[in-house]
Amino acid sequence: MKIRHSFIFLLVVSALLLQACGPSTADAVATALALRDLETAAAGGGGGGGEAGGGGEVASDTPQPGVPTDTPTITPTFTPSIPYISVSADTNCRTGPSQFYAYLITVTAGQQLEVVKTFPNADYVVVKRPDGSGDCWLWLRYATTTDFTAFNLPAATQPPTPNPTATPTNTPIPFDWDGTWTTWVDGTAYTMSVSQSGSSISGSFPSGGGTVSISASLSANFQVANGTWTYSGGGSGSIQWQIKSGNLNQFIGSGVSSGTTFSWCGARGGASQPSPCLWP
Repeated sequence: MKIRHSFIFLLVVSALLLQACGPSTADAVATALALRDLETAAAGGGGGGGEAGGGGEVASDTPQPGVPTDTPTITPTFTPSIPYISVSADTNCRTGPSQFYAYLITVTAGQQLEVVKTFPNADYVVVKRPDGSGDCWLWLRYATTTDFTAFNLPAATQPPTPNPTATPTNTPIPFDWDGTWTTWVDGTAYTMSVSQSGSSISGSFPSGGGTVSISASLSANFQVANGTWTYSGGGSGSIQWQIKSGNLNQFIGSGVSSGTTFSWCGARGGASQPSPCLWP
């Protein structure tokens, strides 16, 4: 014990002498600590006598009881408890899983909606409506997420399938022949009244001391008339007329008398004479 105290005293004196010779206080302290470490090592290496025998200052790499050791840091993976879905393109949300169900809202691209039910083997899920007024069936064609198995959501029950309602198509209005026409027969103008009944037309106009009458059948779209003409003073022949696609108030055509073809066209509602008048 006395040897150790003497050794410590020498350490302190040595540190003070070093400081007196010029090194800074910090250097002196560092030197004293280094000398102390040497003293400690010497004490531990001496044959088991003195304080070294107790092992109190002997360094060891074995972790001591109660001393914490470094453990790896584990970053937990966060899984949301509520599933959400969004779409990359505006998508209709309906009362059921097909286009035959009623439309409710449009889910806009990027809008986040909570998924509440899944529908097995189908491209739909049930989501909460963004306005908070219930839910709707969303098509997954443009969905950014389609797998919700990790959330154990209940399965949706498909509503009764409505009867598909035929969507009316815009049927073009058939060509209408009714009205008063100015008609040019081989260049001579007359005023002719025409009546249409279903797929046939009839008409007449005065000419000279008699009356010219026409009767014709219409094509499937009512655009073309094929028929006959008769003159009360004697004579008859055939006609072939066609209402113009670009102007429903004009028709072009021809008549035949004794093997001779002549132009026969007409106009109504203030339209001008077609040019050319002859068709076909």
